[in-house]
Amino acid sequence: MGTKGDQARNRIIDTAIMLYSKHGYDQTSFQMIAKELNITHTAPIYHFKNKLGLFTAVVNRIFARADDIILGTIDPADTADSRLVKYFQGHMTWTYIYKREADVFSLLSYFACINDDFAELYKQITLTKRSQIFKILESGKESGVLKFDMASEIQAIILLDFLVGMLLFRLAGRKEVRPIEEINFRIKETIQSLLKGA
Repeated sequence: MGTKGDQARNRIIDTAIMLYSKHGYDQTSFQMIAKELNITHTAPIYHFKNKLGLFTAVVNRIFARADDIILGTIDPADTADSRLVKYFQGHMTWTYIYKREADVFSLLSYFACINDDFAELYKQITLTKRSQIFKILESGKESGVLKFDMASEIQAIILLDFLVGMLLFRLAGRKEVRPIEEINFRIKETIQSLLKGA
């Protein structure tokens, strides 16, 4: 359950996610969050000090939750290629189920292009994702299920680029909604062509 302070922080984070999705980062103020929660305007500042601190907490929360969901779909008994496909498909499913949280990823991607603090936050998230992919690749290489000539580190970067591209394509192209089955099929075919061709 957590302390009252933890509960207050969580409510502020949840409200920030909703408002970021609706209004964007620049247009969402601590005052708006306080008004939405019917709390004093100083409460968000007390918990997060500044907007970057709150946005960092939001990003850490959404990716921790995404990882719980995505990694939770992977069975340790799955082969490495199956784990990799589930990993990618899980991210795409996350954009459908947790649309607001996925919107925050879009905001992070944009602001990382123009702001060093956001770029550092983006880097930390992508390093975590790359490490997760790398571990699956290494286990697949060791078991002989995945066959590729390049170093696992390089292949993990290529696959991460593919994943980020798919996520941004999905989020930016929401007006052209494609069935999740079509996206999952494309993921499976791409991964198989990249990792079973050697």
